[in-house]
Amino acid sequence: MTKDMLDFGYHVQLEADPDGGFMVTCRDIPELITGGDSEADALWTARDGLFTALSTYLEQGKPLPAKTHSSGDLVYPMPSDSLKLAVMDALNKSGLTTAELAKRANLTKEDVELIVTWNEESDPAKAEQALAALGQRTHLLVEAA
Repeated sequence: MTKDMLDFGYHVQLEADPDGGFMVTCRDIPELITGGDSEADALWTARDGLFTALSTYLEQGKPLPAKTHSSGDLVYPMPSDSLKLAVMDALNKSGLTTAELAKRANLTKEDVELIVTWNEESDPAKAEQALAALGQRTHLLVEAA
């Protein structure tokens, strides 16, 4: 992966919870604490927790946390959530307002606001259109688990 490519995957630590089930934490993102009844459920839930934590950083205008740990399970947000994160990150770095991005991308301001609001559904095609207006493009990488 080149340095100009965004990668929203972070390593998480999975451990048995003394109260039952499993707990997931992330050394690079202390806000990410979640769990589940099984290992698979806990890791699946971590995907949503990771998206929520990263989108909070971006909504607050903070940079994404550095990846300093490489042990544990590698977790990624859902692809649609990663697309939203990419737009949020590029918009923050651009210094544009949502209205300015909407004009550049030939979208409505409401379309852009849906894209950059973490808990709102948005059209992936419109998110890609917004990314293109910000000089970015998407690729989907599929690899063996």
